Amino acid sequence: PDFLLRSDHNPSNHLLDLGNPTARRWITDRVSHILTENGVDLYRQDFNFDPLRYWQAADTPDRVGMTEIKHVTGLYAFWDELRARHPGLWIDVCASGGRRIDLETISRALPLWPSDFPDIIGLPYGLGLHVGDQCINAGLARWVPLFGGGVWNFSPYAVRSQMIGGFTFGCQIELSQFSMEGAQEVTPKEVLPHGRFLWDEGFPHDLARQAIAEWRSIRPFFTGDFHLLVPLTVSEHDWCAWQLHRGDLGAGVAVLFRRHRSPFPTATVSLRQVEPDAEYEVSVSPGYDPAPAVKMKGWALQEMAVTIPERPGSLLVRYRLITDRA
Repeated sequence: PDFLLRSDHNPSNHLLDLGNPTARRWITDRVSHILTENGVDLYRQDFNFDPLRYWQAADTPDRVGMTEIKHVTGLYAFWDELRARHPGLWIDVCASGGRRIDLETISRALPLWPSDFPDIIGLPYGLGLHVGDQCINAGLARWVPLFGGGVWNFSPYAVRSQMIGGFTFGCQIELSQFSMEGAQEVTPKEVLPHGRFLWDEGFPHDLARQAIAEWRSIRPFFTGDFHLLVPLTVSEHDWCAWQLHRGDLGAGVAVLFRRHRSPFPTATVSLRQVEPDAEYEVSVSPGYDPAPAVKMKGWALQEMAVTIPERPGSLLVRYRLITDRA
């Protein structure tokens, strides 16, 4: 009992006191034993809990805030000890989505589920779900190189909206089942029956394989430089576009989205970190099948007009340096 913090607002719920060295040693030994016994090499820790009142209840008047400080430093010590005991251990960190993506945490762990919006929470938003995916990923990628997200549809538009780092999927819901009207008075339970799971007849296995193959083909660029190519907004009328570049490879990718309410079929973007006088091999693919590559000068990539006739629709641009400037 002395390992637990309590609060009068919820007497039936307790918080393990990681600021208590004895409690921390106990939980470290316990989790470490489970990892060893089961051969675990990726440990996921969630935290669906509001701890503030528990910390405050344990403080004394002359030490306000100390329970919180000790708990947080104890949490880092817990993770550090697990990693020391299990070299190569990956930690997937979560806290009701993305509430634990601070500098100390991401130096020890990956946020493979950085937001609960791509979960069933986002389904009532219709095609706005994918706009939210784009904003979450393009926003976070400016600070965190590797993270994950959820996919509910294997169309190139939907998967590319999540494709910075990694993704998980549960079922396929056709884009036609997603409303264009934004948040609706529907519940996730009304949307989910339209889905097809892996074991269901009608699940698009071939489309899923193509999505995964495309993800694998651009995976080397996830640790490259990230650039927004147009201002990032939440507007369903705007385009969204970003670029991932690896200078050591002389190559990169750009992903462009025409959102479902955009009246503009064409946009002009300027790829970054390309040499104007150098020659590049470039392919522009609306679907999963890579388009034939063509040769382009760097200056053309710096002022590149692209057209997406569909709403919503996307393009994947692959480019590779083939000759340096003359």
